[in-house]
Amino acid sequence: MRIDLSSMNLDLPRGAALRLQAARGTRIVGRGGRLWLTEEGSAEDVFLRCGDAYVVRGDGRVVVGADEDAAVMLDASGGSLSRLTFA
Repeated sequence: MRIDLSSMNLDLPRGAALRLQAARGTRIVGRGGRLWLTEEGSAEDVFLRCGDAYVVRGDGRVVVGADEDAAVMLDASGGSLSRLTFA
């Protein structure tokens, strides 16, 4: 059996967060609600709504948080994602 984790959809309740490590090239897409994300080494935080997308630029830590109940798609098919943890 082969399980492909290069793309996944996750529902995040308000206040939940994900931590991604070494995720350069991973595309983060808002699928509902509002998401806040910050990438290590970037001076700007990013807010995503449904249909908005962000591509991770570096290999540092990225935190994706739900300001309200939200849904997110992570697509690592164009990059790498070595670790995903729930905060």
